[in-house]
Amino acid sequence: MADSSDAIIRKPDETIWQHFSRLVAGQPDETAVVDGERRWTYRDLAQQSASIARAFLSLGVRRGDHVAVLLKNCPEWIALHLAITQIG
Repeated sequence: MADSSDAIIRKPDETIWQHFSRLVAGQPDETAVVDGERRWTYRDLAQQSASIARAFLSLGVRRGDHVAVLLKNCPEWIALHLAITQIG
């Protein structure tokens, strides 16, 4: 039987947005998302998510707010999720 300390969940050293930003900086023109014939680079994904984050902020969404998302699996969902993590 595993020691109970094995079950401890550790807090990551960086947020999802921080990790993604590091990926964008290191490989901006690499493919990040493929959806059928559509391909988004890390730069594309960062630009889309930043645009969505600005729109949310202009609507009054702030760090700690709850945001519900109802969207099919698509690149836009990923951009939306990243935008929300960018805001906090």
